[in-house]
Amino acid sequence: MERGIAGIPAAFVASYGSGSPVIALLGEYDALPGLSQAVVSHKQPVEPGGAGHGCGHNLLGVGALAAALAVQAALDAGEGQGTIRY
Repeated sequence: MERGIAGIPAAFVASYGSGSPVIALLGEYDALPGLSQAVVSHKQPVEPGGAGHGCGHNLLGVGALAAALAVQAALDAGEGQGTIRY
């Protein structure tokens, strides 16, 4: 795992396997300021002023991670060769 990609402390690239092809999946995640909210129908921040999710992009990261793990399993099973990057 390489951390601090492009000078961004929270950015990283995790790689598995070797050689070609190299397949990369974007594990986008975000946290928007001021959106901390308990799962209730009225305003009730989990952490006042804290960050939270409001657009669904947090789900993209989980889906891409699941895909990367599926490719890792396929590589481990000998069903192909190459490198997966998340």
